[in-house]
Amino acid sequence: MNTQKIGILTDSGTDVPAEYAREHGIRIVPLSIHFGDDAYEDGVISREVLFKRLESEMPKTSLPATEHITAAFEAFEREGCTHVFAITISGALSGTNGMIALMARDFPNLDIRVVDTKNIGIAAGFTVMRAVEMIADGVPADEIERILVRDLRETRVFFYVPTLEFLKRGGRIGKVAATIGIALGIRPIISCDEEGAYHTVAKPRGEGKALAAAVKIAADFAKGYVCRVAVAHANALETAQRVRDDLKKHLENVKTFFEGEISAALSVHSGPGLVGIAVERVAPTAE
Repeated sequence: MNTQKIGILTDSGTDVPAEYAREHGIRIVPLSIHFGDDAYEDGVISREVLFKRLESEMPKTSLPATEHITAAFEAFEREGCTHVFAITISGALSGTNGMIALMARDFPNLDIRVVDTKNIGIAAGFTVMRAVEMIADGVPADEIERILVRDLRETRVFFYVPTLEFLKRGGRIGKVAATIGIALGIRPIISCDEEGAYHTVAKPRGEGKALAAAVKIAADFAKGYVCRVAVAHANALETAQRVRDDLKKHLENVKTFFEGEISAALSVHSGPGLVGIAVERVAPTAE
C-alpha cells in the first residue's frame, strides 16, 4: 500500500484549466506581466485589456513571486504531504523551473521532484494531468517521476503565429530565427525541441496552408495512439474553432479534448493570432 501523500505545484504557463486545478488540488503559481509601472499577475489582467495595450506597448513578463512558491510549499507541509511534484514550462523558455528547484532546498521535510516538461502551454499542462492520474492510481513518487521524464517527448505542441515580431521582442524566438522572414509569406509551424527551445517544424506559405499543416502534423503525431488533445489560441477564437473542427476529422482515438485561450503571460510573447495544437500520446491503440 502506498502511504505517500503527493501534492502538485505548477506555474500558470502550463495553462492547466482552473476548474481542473481546483478539482484535483493543484496549486498554480502565476507568472506576472509588467506594462511599465503596472504589474498584473497571470489570470488577473483581462484579455481585452491585454490585447488593447499590446497594440501600442511591449510589456515584460517575470517569474512567479517567491512568496507564492513559499506559500505553496508551506501549505503542502501543513496538509501532511510527503512528496511534491513541481511541474513547469520549459526551462529553455523560462527561469521558473530553476527558481523552484532552488527554493525547494528550503523545505527539507518535503521530497520535492522538479520536472521540466520541456514544453509550453497546455502541452506542459498535459504532464501535470498525467501526474494527477498516476497519483490517483497510487503509483509511488519514484515511478511517477521515471514515467514523466521518460515520456516527455510523447507530448508535443505545434503552433502558428501570424508574425514572429512578439517572439523576437521577448527573446523567445530560439532556433526559429533561421526561418526565412514572414515578409516572404512564410508562416512557420513552431514546436519545442528536445531541449525545450522553440524550433521550426514546417515552413508553409500563407495562413491557410500553415493551419492545414499544423493539423496534419498533429494528426500524424497522434496516429496509432490514444491521445489527449487541445486547441489553444491567443485572441483568435474563430480561427481556433476552424482548426478544432478540421482536426477532429483526422483524429480517431481521443481520450480527452480541451480548448481555450493561452495564458496572458504566454500571449505577451506570442502576440494575438496564435493557434496551437497540443497532443499527448497516452497509449498505443490496440491492434
